[in-house]
Amino acid sequence: MKITWQFADGTRSEIEASDDIGTVILDSRREEDNLDRKERYHCYSFDALEYGDKDIHAPTTDKTPESEFLLSEDSTHIRKALSALTDVQRRRLLMLVNGMSLRDIAKAEGTNHKSVEESINSAKKKFRKIYSR
Repeated sequence: MKITWQFADGTRSEIEASDDIGTVILDSRREEDNLDRKERYHCYSFDALEYGDKDIHAPTTDKTPESEFLLSEDSTHIRKALSALTDVQRRRLLMLVNGMSLRDIAKAEGTNHKSVEESINSAKKKFRKIYSR
């Protein structure tokens, strides 16, 4: 089986591999691609963004009094918005933000996928309403 291998510098080379090794490599690539797509779909963090202009989302390294004040204001708003959620909504929203899928959350809590989805949607709506004040 021939496998195309791409090196870090962008050059490609075709290598001959046994069927067993080739199958493992192809399965590994497929699994990695699937995980990348899943991360993009469930990602709510600027750290994991790969698309668009990275400079817009890059954190500033200048610590000015103004930036520190804005950061503390954001933290206060986030804490206030999170405290307004029910315990279940907060827990589920944090699981989602930490990368779990809705199905994984439902499985971990032993509940229905649809109820988790409704709970998270309600939490997002409530969070946005309180955070924007």
